Amino acid sequence: MISLGKTLVLGIGNSIFKDEGIGVHIVRELAAEYHLEDVEFIDGGTASLDLLDFIEGKDKVIIVDAVQGGGVPGTVYRFKPTDIEINFPLSLSLHQVGLMEVLGMLKFQDPSSLNKIIIYGVEPKEMGWGLDLSPELEAVKEKVKREIIKELSSGY
Repeated sequence: MISLGKTLVLGIGNSIFKDEGIGVHIVRELAAEYHLEDVEFIDGGTASLDLLDFIEGKDKVIIVDAVQGGGVPGTVYRFKPTDIEINFPLSLSLHQVGLMEVLGMLKFQDPSSLNKIIIYGVEPKEMGWGLDLSPELEAVKEKVKREIIKELSSGY
């Protein structure tokens, strides 16, 4: 085993809404396939305030989620929260807390904490009811897993 510091790989999404669950599918598979010292693989499900507890105290965080960036289904995006505009909402229902709201709270609490986060987003095709990923996302799942393992090895 190699030591990578306190690292979190966090899969976000709802696995009963097809491609919305890409992050959850990937992190579950990574957790089953890899046992790396000081790397924690967490199924974050549908992002909520609990994610702040998972992220706090980590040296590095890799988040995997479905991201609608305007590309063709299966497009893989790699970015940092500092690459996008994050606005903290003035009124927030705890029933509607998603990844952007969690990042907004992190920005509000400790702006420098955003520098330790890398996000892998995959452009979804189908977001309706169903447990299976679309063929387009199934086709890129292994590529994303390899990129995450490479990211872990490089120490980004």
